[in-house]
Amino acid sequence: MDFNLEIDKQGIWQKLDVLGQRTGVPDSVWDDVGMVMLNSVMQNFAVGGRPPWPARRDGSGKPLLGGTGGRLAQSTREGSRGETFIEIVSGQGLPYAFIQALGGTIQQTVTPKQAGFFYAQFKETEDEMWLAMYIKYRPRKGSIPLLVINIDPRQWMLFQEEDVESILQIFTNYFLGRSG
Repeated sequence: MDFNLEIDKQGIWQKLDVLGQRTGVPDSVWDDVGMVMLNSVMQNFAVGGRPPWPARRDGSGKPLLGGTGGRLAQSTREGSRGETFIEIVSGQGLPYAFIQALGGTIQQTVTPKQAGFFYAQFKETEDEMWLAMYIKYRPRKGSIPLLVINIDPRQWMLFQEEDVESILQIFTNYFLGRSG
């Protein structure tokens, strides 16, 4: 699933759209705007969200969503572009992208192989969490164990006030420079 992102601050994009149609904003301006947008999204991955995303429950300290090197971050790129817009897309081909962004619940039947993995992890780490998971989800006659995973939202396609201000400054510089 793709995520398309547009930001609007008090109708500014509609106003810029009209100006762009009248004045023909060059590709170099849209390149600058695209870079601000991409850098903002990548900064969200780098710092673990702005505002911060909920912490990992496993206590591993690993970056959420893989940090800037994760598949989700690496899928973030400029999408389409027109004379009056630029689009940033993320999550293309990644089925978990939507639920990571908005949060939700996944329910999955636990297979005997997965239950065996839980037990093997317990044997390797001696972490009681893995033993508890094995006991809870081990195969039983006439029972199909269901693993319920709650995922907190981690909205990486958010812009900060300074990003909006930077984009407005790019257009301001362009229009003032052109008319002056």
